Amino acid sequence: MYKYSDIKIAKQSKNESNRDLAIKISTWDFNTIKFSSVSKLNEIDLFEKNVQGVYVIFSKLNDELSFSYVGISNNIRTRLKTHKSNIEKGVDRTYKPWLKLLNKNNQNIDDLYFGIILISDNEQERFKFEIINIMKVWNKFTNVNKRLRDRKYHCINCGGGMINATYVSSPDKEIPYSIKIKCIRKHCKKKYMLI
Repeated sequence: MYKYSDIKIAKQSKNESNRDLAIKISTWDFNTIKFSSVSKLNEIDLFEKNVQGVYVIFSKLNDELSFSYVGISNNIRTRLKTHKSNIEKGVDRTYKPWLKLLNKNNQNIDDLYFGIILISDNEQERFKFEIINIMKVWNKFTNVNKRLRDRKYHCINCGGGMINATYVSSPDKEIPYSIKIKCIRKHCKKKYMLI
């Protein structure tokens, strides 16, 4: 079990000296994710059509997380096929960081897996699980998600978008932190704990 102070440093640091700690903590957090299924990304054609939910694309190197991306979709199979195609083509600027990270680890599309974290037609539940799992695997060294927040997740108090996802110490839980988010509307500013 890692201390909250180590986790906060590792997840927010860009300093190369924190790389090993960040990767170890992200791997540890990644291993707490409960998947309903895991398959090679190249086998996406075998996955069921029209499934809504939250997924992660990942790879490991020497049992440590070397690449991760958490996403959400109304049709996971179609979205993963788009990711796969764009990674293979390597032309879309969105995927350049993906390819850079894979190349740095001497990996390619054959090394990528996808895992299904949540299957749900409830949009707010999907947004919540996406935020939670981005926060779990987030670091500057192995994660390619561009943001830690999602304005699509709505405040239950006023309906506004949520922003400013942050880590909060919580030593009595299975993981030593909780995730707090805050409403963006000035008149509300309501705060919620996601986990």
